[in-house]
Amino acid sequence: MFESLLRYRFKNKGLLLEALTHKSFALDKGLPHNERLEFLGDSVLQLIITTLIYNHYSLDEGAMTQKRSYFVSRDYFQILGSELRLSEFLLTSLPKKHHSRNNVNSRIVSNTFEAVFGAVLQDSSFATTKKLFCTHFGTRLLVDFESHSSYDYKKSVQEYSLKEYSRLPEYKLISRRGPDHACVFESSLSVGGEVVSRGKGSSIKRSEQDAALSALQSMGMGIDMGIIPVSSSSLKSRKKPRRGG
Repeated sequence: MFESLLRYRFKNKGLLLEALTHKSFALDKGLPHNERLEFLGDSVLQLIITTLIYNHYSLDEGAMTQKRSYFVSRDYFQILGSELRLSEFLLTSLPKKHHSRNNVNSRIVSNTFEAVFGAVLQDSSFATTKKLFCTHFGTRLLVDFESHSSYDYKKSVQEYSLKEYSRLPEYKLISRRGPDHACVFESSLSVGGEVVSRGKGSSIKRSEQDAALSALQSMGMGIDMGIIPVSSSSLKSRKKPRRGG
């Protein structure tokens, strides 16, 4: 049943059993528990998620690191694990009343989610594990990543451009790659008549927002990774485009 939900058939059924077995149940039954697979799964999921973020967004290292932290956290893995209905398949001897205390249940679901993908890696390959994760959660993760901050970077760039150059910034669509259901757009941003950045996203609007964020960072405006908004008074560039005619 769980393999059907996961859409993966284990060659080694023992790995699946181990991934779903909590330490409390294993100690009672003399079975291997999932903590080693959890350790492995944590590492492979971080690599998969980091690769997705890197390939879809032109953020700098600090920006990617800060924003990624939520998407490799216990809270986010608990959400994804719940979508796979992991709590229905867990083997645990913890009493039900203990599951809801101090967020224990969330921790168990998150840890088991990591263990399941660690088991898939051991049973197959990194490529298969990445494909399986992306099949289930790739689009969801990118949508969540883009909506994680609601700040309008284009507005700050526009305020800056009007103040410094008395003209609007200009966005231009550079490319559109991939199938319709997973298309990636790339746009450029010009300020003061010069191209200052590029951005990517799952829509033209989002690629423009990404370009605006990159411009705010690369021009030395010192924003905090898209989590803390930039005030227009802080838009003092160390690398401003030259004033044109």
